[in-house]
Amino acid sequence: MDPHIIFGLLWIGYFTLHSLLADPRTKAFAKQLLGKYFRWYRIFYNLLALGLLAPILLYQDSFSSPQFIDFPGKEILAGTLAFLGSL
Repeated sequence: MDPHIIFGLLWIGYFTLHSLLADPRTKAFAKQLLGKYFRWYRIFYNLLALGLLAPILLYQDSFSSPQFIDFPGKEILAGTLAFLGSL
């Protein structure tokens, strides 16, 4: 199977799981199930998100892709966006 299709399916699965875990019904069920330990749900949610994100990004590095857009100054744009995102 084409690695780009696998890559797309990994992202779809990641965001689907991420959205399901953020859904109020899932959180209500988790609160009922976990009781006083529900306060750890958000930390678990974020650790799981990071833990699942890392393999997807590593997989992205394992195959080559054509460059769709090439414009001068993309490094400056990336740095500016990273800076603005950190504010």
